[in-house]
Amino acid sequence: MTAVLATVPGFFGALPRELLVITGLTLLLWVPYLRCPQAVSTLAGVLASSSLYIYLTHWAIYPYLNSYHPLLAATGSLVAGVLYWKICTTLMCGKTWSSLARRASS
Repeated sequence: MTAVLATVPGFFGALPRELLVITGLTLLLWVPYLRCPQAVSTLAGVLASSSLYIYLTHWAIYPYLNSYHPLLAATGSLVAGVLYWKICTTLMCGKTWSSLARRASS
């Protein structure tokens, strides 16, 4: 907690954002679990699993959709990243399982 209070204030230059980060980090440190509805938990799990793919694809989606509406750009970036994650993991898992099946049958 000392590290959070020593490093976050002044980092972003915006008090509301710094308070939000301090609150989030404090919750991570002190609250062992957080009860939430199943739908929220599932959505958080999908977004966490696909976060790398969202990061890798957002630069291609966000600028084009931002000219229409910022919320559309953010939502479109999330959806594109999740779809890319699903496609990649499906292809990687399919290839892995088929190669394992060939080895087992030999």
